[in-house]
Amino acid sequence: MPGRPARRQSVRPALMSTRSHERLEELIAADAIGGLDDAERRAMLAEMAEHGPDCAECATLTAEYGEVAARLATALDPMPMSASAEERLLAAARATGFDASTPLSSGFR
Repeated sequence: MPGRPARRQSVRPALMSTRSHERLEELIAADAIGGLDDAERRAMLAEMAEHGPDCAECATLTAEYGEVAARLATALDPMPMSASAEERLLAAARATGFDASTPLSSGFR
């Protein structure tokens, strides 16, 4: 049609969704510090797969937040627990019925 601008074609790869990186970045950041439960992590991975498994920006976000999380883990010198805090922690752990002799799942992140 004359006078009407041509429609721009998307420069996004065919497998890439139009999902915002803002939401994915929130999930990636939370996951890097272990802040997602299993269901949330599965939802994040599904959303990332739907978004586009080869998204360079998501790969960069994952790598960078992972690096920041690793640095945070060693940023402060460890502090010894007071005897009363340690005893409260142990009492709380015992109250959950957790069996420390049972190995944890090898799927720990």
